[in-house]
Amino acid sequence: MNGYIFDIDDTLYSRHSLLARAAGECAGITPAQENRFQQIFARKALENTPQVERREITALESNIWRFAETFRVLGIRDADAKGERAAVMYTDLQGHITLVQPLREMFDALVRRGAVIGALTTGDPRHQWKKCDMLGLGRWIPRELVAVSGETGFTKPDPGAFHIMEERTGLKPENLWMIGDSYGSDICGAAGCGWHTIWINRGNAPVGDIVPDLTCRDEAELAQAVTGLLSV
Repeated sequence: MNGYIFDIDDTLYSRHSLLARAAGECAGITPAQENRFQQIFARKALENTPQVERREITALESNIWRFAETFRVLGIRDADAKGERAAVMYTDLQGHITLVQPLREMFDALVRRGAVIGALTTGDPRHQWKKCDMLGLGRWIPRELVAVSGETGFTKPDPGAFHIMEERTGLKPENLWMIGDSYGSDICGAAGCGWHTIWINRGNAPVGDIVPDLTCRDEAELAQAVTGLLSV
């Protein structure tokens, strides 16, 4: 039996598109600037994620800072005011996320095959559990197989995060697949623990020394890749 463990943000929905829309409408970020914006924002997110997990700041406060600092690096005027507006808009957009049909069909196929399904995500538990509810993940993923870093104390790529899922699923590393968008946190972290990996590489980022077992670009390709494994 195999287990399929999913990241949430930018894996089961496109956070990139929500960030780009908020940055574009609130600070005039153009499509030509989008990759640079996403790269800087991702680095800033790593800087204050521990504060969010410790509940020293709220998710909204963290995103206000991330947007403002990213805009500042890009040389955008009134970075603080535009960062606050972008964060508020982004939060509103996140309140309306849904799971696309190909992923619904993928989860249905996993259930029919008796696969173990879980989620391994980073952030404030209240925020991440809300996303689980909006995406309707409880239909396929048992609550005990959802691990949130703000609850467990282990943030990917810390091996402890992956060991928790091994314990909860009762599966060996060679029988587990990590599916996520972060090359460093999801792919390198899981591969370092002996897991198989599927990388959803939305920005066509270069691969490093660790090569994922499979790579896809969006939700449709992800669904195709996972269901393809079921026929092997």
